[in-house]
Amino acid sequence: MFVRLVASALVALSFGCAAESPEDLAAHEEGEARPLHARVLVERTAEAGSVRTNVSAKFFQVGGKELELADRFIGFGPALPAEGECVAMTALDGVLRKPSADFAVDLLDVGDVVLSLPNVDSQTLLAARAFPDVGEIVSGVFYTSPNAELGLPAPGRYKLEAGCFDLQSPHARSQCRGTTLGDGLAIEAIAPSPPNNAGLDTANSIKRGSDLKVRWDVDRSTPAIQSTIYVDFIAERSYRCSFADEGAAVLPSEITLDAGARELVTVVVHRLSHQQLRDEGEQPFEATVLFDLSESFELFAE
Repeated sequence: MFVRLVASALVALSFGCAAESPEDLAAHEEGEARPLHARVLVERTAEAGSVRTNVSAKFFQVGGKELELADRFIGFGPALPAEGECVAMTALDGVLRKPSADFAVDLLDVGDVVLSLPNVDSQTLLAARAFPDVGEIVSGVFYTSPNAELGLPAPGRYKLEAGCFDLQSPHARSQCRGTTLGDGLAIEAIAPSPPNNAGLDTANSIKRGSDLKVRWDVDRSTPAIQSTIYVDFIAERSYRCSFADEGAAVLPSEITLDAGARELVTVVVHRLSHQQLRDEGEQPFEATVLFDLSESFELFAE
């Protein structure tokens, strides 16, 4: 797949819901609970023979019309160009629209958050941490894996439970600090395979000003899960490109021309997959689980 280079484009990956209807707003004003939103990010990075991982989870309640903005303020999901385009990294920051005066995202303390990997009979208690204040707009607690060496299978099935747990008896719940969840909640999702064997069809060097063909293994383990590929070209001037997940793509010559002579360039191939869940029960909630799995390699620009 060939792509075109654009001066600026898109600016954020968002999975927000549509604006609330007048009926929804009226119901909330009458005291009905706003849906609980969960955002789970699973990252797995392979480079130079080592693998680093991270899992983070955030829980909050906002109106539907503010959901996209909330996702951006809490930093959920990478900024991406449209499929088939490349943009300079500096153009991806974008400008957040000014929220209303009363807009705020309070990241909720939901008690214990436990990550289970049923395929490997593993459980991990995520650590609760204070979220850095963002202009007095975002505050509260988020959850993250205890270290970057946590073994995360890919492909694999993941289950995240929030509430109150005894890890010695994981199905037993008890009262715990400040949780808003009642009986708790459970989120399940399936990770695709990483973009294994990412690299070039030729030697690990490129001629500046020439197209760069990048390849990776297509995911055949989870065909029902749709994924996107994005590629970071990290050099003196860095770019990001977005592609369909077809096993190969071409970065345009304008990108490689910007690399310095004999510069060591890092290319990172990401497979990005998101899955959404929704529960309209007594405590309605919707969750988005985002898998960002990557593999990198280096090359010289000549």
